[in-house]
Amino acid sequence: MKKRYDDPIGFKTCHMCSVMLHATRDNFSRRVREKDLLNVVCKKCDNKRRIERFKNKSSHNIYKTCKYCSRLFAAELCKVNKGLSIYCSVSCKSYDYHRKKKKKEFNYEQATNI
Repeated sequence: MKKRYDDPIGFKTCHMCSVMLHATRDNFSRRVREKDLLNVVCKKCDNKRRIERFKNKSSHNIYKTCKYCSRLFAAELCKVNKGLSIYCSVSCKSYDYHRKKKKKEFNYEQATNI
């Protein structure tokens, strides 16, 4: 497998199309995380990927019912698969958390009646 540092100085290979191009902003987008500040995918491949993602945008979201307020909301499919998207907002999540917490509190009156 070819490593990133195997490219000649001043050139960079696209990870999607495997074409070696000049390592300039004309061929690669800016990416701060990279050491050379250039994206690992060339601009042409990046545009193709973005267009495909936009066409399939409906497949990324799924509509679910909020566990607390029973309202429909759009949830990301990857979060639904992990079991993370249960509530429509942070406020619904906190309301439900505090409601459950009150139920779990110890009731002294019931304990003394036994």
